[in-house]
Amino acid sequence: MHNLFHQNYLNQLTLETPTSNNSGSAVLQKKQEQIKPKVVKEVMVPKKIEKKSTSTIPTATSVKNSSYYIITASVANRTDAQNVVDKLKKQGFSGASILQGDGRVRVSIMSFSNNAEANTKLSQLKKNATFKDAWLLTAK
Repeated sequence: MHNLFHQNYLNQLTLETPTSNNSGSAVLQKKQEQIKPKVVKEVMVPKKIEKKSTSTIPTATSVKNSSYYIITASVANRTDAQNVVDKLKKQGFSGASILQGDGRVRVSIMSFSNNAEANTKLSQLKKNATFKDAWLLTAK
């Protein structure tokens, strides 16, 4: 209905144009013109589709067969993550690794195949103010 109204409006557009009468004064004269609608082709632009993985995929530097990761940092890129891993390894955390997946880059200080063991170690680490915000990531 809206398009029909709009089309009729365009077809019956009234223009007012100035003209002069016998006395020399300007008078507005109504002039009706037929305006033909322009045909416009609608083009669909495809949306950029990002492929997202369904789980966090550990890198080759992480411990194999682990399902539980103690995460101490989430960073913007792999370079920043590597800097954090290097610092942790200098502090004696040899199991520190980079986890990258789901568009995120995380640093794991250590990993475990057993949930109870991972939670026990997480509790111990959280007593240290440096790791108070650490959390457990479960890989599926």
